[in-house]
Amino acid sequence: MSETERTAVTRHPASGVGAERTTTNLTPRSVRAIHNLVDWTGCTKTDTINRALQIYEFIQQVMKNGGTLHVRQSGGAELERLTFF
Repeated sequence: MSETERTAVTRHPASGVGAERTTTNLTPRSVRAIHNLVDWTGCTKTDTINRALQIYEFIQQVMKNGGTLHVRQSGGAELERLTFF
């Protein structure tokens, strides 16, 4: 790990788990999504991005292990299989 990377990692005293500061360029669609999510949930952008990454990891883990994900739209009777590209 370089000196720059070391200074970007901080330790949380309670958990001992490090936090990492990351700079990301968002597409216009992602900017709209994060603004909507912040408005709808009241969470910060940081919390919203962290939650999104954790959900994405979960979805990938389910699919990696041969599972599938389904959703039922509001008022819908049928389960629809989610497909990710």
